[in-house]
Amino acid sequence: MAAVEAPTGGRGLSSRDRTLAEALRSLQRERASLWSQANDAESHRLHGLFQYPAMMVPQMQHDILRLLLREFDAPRVWDPFVGSGTTLAEAMNLGLDFIGRDINPLAILICRVKAGPYHVDAFATSSARVLEKASGDRAKRIEVVFPNWRKWFRRDVALALSRLRRAILEETNLTCRRFHWLALAETVRRCSNSRLSTVKLHIRPQAEIRDRKIDVRTCYGSILFRNLDRLREQRDALDADGFLRRGHYTRDITLELGDIQLAKPLTDRANCHITLTSPPYGDNASTVTYGQQAFLPLQWIDLHDIHSDATESALVSTHALDTMSLGGSKRLKTGTVVRLADSSSALGATFARLEPLAADRTKRVAAFFRDLEDALQPILGRLASGGLMAWTVGNRRVGGGRVPLDEALVQMLSRHDVELVARLDRDIPTGRKRMAKKNGHADTIAAETVLVFRSP
Repeated sequence: MAAVEAPTGGRGLSSRDRTLAEALRSLQRERASLWSQANDAESHRLHGLFQYPAMMVPQMQHDILRLLLREFDAPRVWDPFVGSGTTLAEAMNLGLDFIGRDINPLAILICRVKAGPYHVDAFATSSARVLEKASGDRAKRIEVVFPNWRKWFRRDVALALSRLRRAILEETNLTCRRFHWLALAETVRRCSNSRLSTVKLHIRPQAEIRDRKIDVRTCYGSILFRNLDRLREQRDALDADGFLRRGHYTRDITLELGDIQLAKPLTDRANCHITLTSPPYGDNASTVTYGQQAFLPLQWIDLHDIHSDATESALVSTHALDTMSLGGSKRLKTGTVVRLADSSSALGATFARLEPLAADRTKRVAAFFRDLEDALQPILGRLASGGLMAWTVGNRRVGGGRVPLDEALVQMLSRHDVELVARLDRDIPTGRKRMAKKNGHADTIAAETVLVFRSP
């Protein structure tokens, strides 16, 4: 892992931020080996509840968050792209208040289960009940029918999933149902006809679909009991640290479903002190297709159990959710590319490189940065004066060259008087990159950068 770089240009760092930058250098020296290891989420309690794509490295986020805490008393943490809840889990491990937001209902479901309550004994009793009911169900009715569903599920698999779904819906406790929905989501991911080697929906060969041996109920049961063990371990750790009361986390957690550009400002007293996040590295269709990965699991889940704002609009097609995300709409107003180039010389150079190659590539990059730029004010609007931000970003390749998300973000935030404090570059080990091997237009990302900023 490369050393922490001091920012260049600007008005220069205050003595406080020079001290912070030095602390980050020291932290990097101490933890470089651990941070550069593969992101093995399966070995970290809550982070292994669901195989979500492009997860942050929990150890690195924990270390950075712990260091940033030195400046604040009882801070609140804000993650505008909460994803699978890596930041949420690490904030809970440190006993902090937390606000998270995501446009993906599956992400919010994962975070709701991680947030508790940790009524693990009730979950275990409920699990036995659901498995028994599903085993005794002899109905032949397929509960979930959507366009082209037979492409993605064999009939016997759909029938077994339907029996589990009916049993889950009979559970009267919402927290228990959410625990089951998450296990069902992982079961759907494993048992569908889509390949597991990519987060993009990619059909298996017909012979493989026909000959696969799939025991849906056994798969579901193994996921249930694995997740029970992880929640029990997390419960015991939080309880030992004094962060639980009767299974409930003792600090405030708020989870919001929706477009980050529509996030409402908070009152000054409710503002957050630390933003710890990782945005998409580009438009989802050509980087990580979070929406496609969520499409099949969400078909089987009662969306109202996830969030009152969840609607079927995210499920009208396999690409609907990704179209709703940053860069999803490629319709650009006249002058958008010029405006973005003026806001960032790094983007200006990127557009100049891409324009002779193909107009659609320029449009794809510009659409993402247009939406990212529009998201900055809502994100900053929830950060207290003098607050800190740590963004984990990666530079994808488009048209044979890297798109400098790191440089562009620094330049775009500088227009909001946000100062770069430090930069950490982390190599991603071969074989466990944050992007899937098959993602359509973009190749894998081999390095990540953590940018630490101070708000004005």
